[in-house]
Amino acid sequence: MVMKKIWVLFLLFFSLCNCGFSQIGGGANDSCETALPFCTGTLYDFPAGINIPHAQIGPYYDCLTTTPNPAWYYMKIANPGYIKIKMHSSPSKDIDFCCWGPFSSQYSCGNLISSKIVDCSYSASSVEYCNINNAQTGNYYILIITNYSDDPCNIIFEQTGGDGTTDCSILPPPCSSNSPVCTNQTIQLSAQAVSGASYFWWGPAGFASTLQNPSITDATAANAGTYSLRIEVNGQPSTDTSTTDVSVYSLQASAGNDTTIMNGVTTTLHGGCSGGGGVYTYHWEPAAKFVDPDVVNPQTVNLFSTTIFTVKALDTTAKCQASDNVTVNIAGGALAVNAIATPGSICYGASTQLEAIGSGGTGTYTYLWTGPNGFTSNLPNPTVAPNVTSTYQISAYDGYNTVTGSVVVEVIPLPIANAGSNKSIPNGCYTFLSGSAVNGSGNYFYSWSPADKLINANIKNPQTLNLTSTTIYSLIVTDLQTNCVSNNAATVQIEVTGGPLTVNPVPTPDWICLGETSQLHASAGGGNEGNYQYSWSSVPEGFTSSDPNPVVSPLVKTRYIVSVFDGFNTIVGDTSVSIYPQPIVNLPPEMDVCIYDSAIIDAQNPGSSFRWSNGATTQTVLVSTTGIGYDVQTYDVEVTSPHGCKSQGSVTIVFSVDACVGIDENNLSSHIILFPNPAKNAVTITSEGLSGKTAGILLTPHGSEIRTFILPDTGTEKSSVTLDMSTLPQGVYFLRFNNDHFSITKKLVIQ
Repeated sequence: MVMKKIWVLFLLFFSLCNCGFSQIGGGANDSCETALPFCTGTLYDFPAGINIPHAQIGPYYDCLTTTPNPAWYYMKIANPGYIKIKMHSSPSKDIDFCCWGPFSSQYSCGNLISSKIVDCSYSASSVEYCNINNAQTGNYYILIITNYSDDPCNIIFEQTGGDGTTDCSILPPPCSSNSPVCTNQTIQLSAQAVSGASYFWWGPAGFASTLQNPSITDATAANAGTYSLRIEVNGQPSTDTSTTDVSVYSLQASAGNDTTIMNGVTTTLHGGCSGGGGVYTYHWEPAAKFVDPDVVNPQTVNLFSTTIFTVKALDTTAKCQASDNVTVNIAGGALAVNAIATPGSICYGASTQLEAIGSGGTGTYTYLWTGPNGFTSNLPNPTVAPNVTSTYQISAYDGYNTVTGSVVVEVIPLPIANAGSNKSIPNGCYTFLSGSAVNGSGNYFYSWSPADKLINANIKNPQTLNLTSTTIYSLIVTDLQTNCVSNNAATVQIEVTGGPLTVNPVPTPDWICLGETSQLHASAGGGNEGNYQYSWSSVPEGFTSSDPNPVVSPLVKTRYIVSVFDGFNTIVGDTSVSIYPQPIVNLPPEMDVCIYDSAIIDAQNPGSSFRWSNGATTQTVLVSTTGIGYDVQTYDVEVTSPHGCKSQGSVTIVFSVDACVGIDENNLSSHIILFPNPAKNAVTITSEGLSGKTAGILLTPHGSEIRTFILPDTGTEKSSVTLDMSTLPQGVYFLRFNNDHFSITKKLVIQ
């Protein structure tokens, strides 16, 4: 026994280390389920199996540390009592055994547990004894005999003692089937071989067969039920029958009802199966669209298109398989997000509004914006103000899926305005500003201020108004292509130097005598000095000049107007040159004086100085003749007024006897006045105190008549007659006046 235990350890070590077992062999009763009946009173002799490593897994083998080359038998007790069974090998080899019982049936292989152990031996002997005490009629015992030696030999065993016996009648062998099977499969019935036996099967749907192992093809539900077997050996029938139950499964798989889900979401399908053994495995296709395709109620992945799913249900016992389809319809479009910016291009410093437009999917979205400088926002429409062109990413989640998008916000640099260089201009002048811009498209709109001091404030190089004070201009430019506006205050200073344009015309002198000259002085100043243009005119009209200081010689008091233009502005001033009263020497051209008389010649103009041709310097001179006879004397006088104005007069005195009678004509001479004299275009003859009509004659110096006219009877009143002299050439003329009482001659000078 000690050696066997050492051997056992060696065999255990060998079994763990040696993988070279020979071909397994053994009898038909090498398992509990195929055990043969044992009849007391019969000697059993059979070749032991070899090269079978161990008996089946499951039974409790008690003392048997190893179970090589097993042979199984069962016993049905006929007479109760003690039974002793002797087992030995030939040639002598180490054999062992174990016995279980009692059982109510020979089919108790699943109940070979420790409490059912009757006897067991694991000795090194070639002879073993099994002792069954107090066996009862109808009870069953199961016996295993092993060939520990693994050497070829025969095992012989028989009952050698005790009063109990086994039932030695013909017993049918155990029968079995491949149940459960599926419809349309083959039912395979099987019976253990019994030497010399005939087999008789019967079962559902009128089944009968004499084959040991009959089969039924294309099984249906009608073939399900209990199949029975009896045998006959040498014409003697078995006293009992063996039975086996056959189940025919007709599987019905269910994939559930068709359903509709939103695009991109998941759903759970609901599978099921009936008509089988109740234990099923499932597999769904297409498998890639499931989280786990091998469960009864799988969850799909996110679905984006209508999909037909197929479930295959497999009965784990019969291996029957059934399938069913279900359609998952997809409503709506795939989850998408469109990112836009309004506006998409902004000027530096401006802002834009981002907008996330989700579509498809479940229709309910959460958003996450990210951007430069750590920008994040959960708002669908955040406002951003990047300093440089930037890309903003949007992530949209509908509860199942996430999609992303992006939008680029273009940041356009602002144009930079340049108002040009500061400059100085004379007072009252204008200049042109020099605007420019960079950092843009080159197509700009210019806006200058103050606009009221420019001709056009919206051009690049505007003209200023005529400036009288220093002015600072500001320029803002707008890029017409991008609408970006410069943010720098470009300025330029236009400095106004000097005073405003002025004119202060003065004459030198401002009073003159007729025929004298006066020099006019415009006296312009300020403005664009050194660039004056002069334009003189007069009232009365007739005088023009472009000289700054012209010389004039007016005949009457005259207002002189000067217009000064400095290239930018015009200013007007005026001054007057007055004419001192001209001494009027109103001497008649000729005086008839009686030779016996003397006459006083009066140059008039009291206060003036006089210079007569006879050397006299008095206002009046007394003239006379010898009284002897006819005499003619001519007297010239130059009268100088207190202002230095000179007039001349001349009178011829005719001394004759004829003049010694008649009205004193000299007294009447003052009643007729010529004005002006000298005259230019016309002369006015004023008469006063004349009695009767007076005939007038205009004579040339040679006495030729030019025209005649009539002076009315004026009495004590004054009367005037104006004669047109504009057609007469310059020179000296005489006017003779005659009526019934006198004859007067006056000299008229036409200039």
